Amino acid sequence: MTHFWMRAESRDNEQRAPLTPDGAAALIGAGYRLTVEDSATRILPTGAYRDAGAEIAPEGSWPGAPGDAVILGLKE
Repeated sequence: MTHFWMRAESRDNEQRAPLTPDGAAALIGAGYRLTVEDSATRILPTGAYRDAGAEIAPEGSWPGAPGDAVILGLKE
């Protein structure tokens, strides 16, 4: 099973996310595993991802994600 890991963004004033809670629900519904890092600055609340079925990880923990996880983040 493919595992996606959405990291919290660390740049100042960055509130965007590469995946919405609806997108998270669609991925999970299609059989993918999703971990979402908690974020104090993301415009979309972490609870919405939890409600969609995502696993929640502490902010900044993506370097310790499993080696086969696909990391999702924003590109400048």
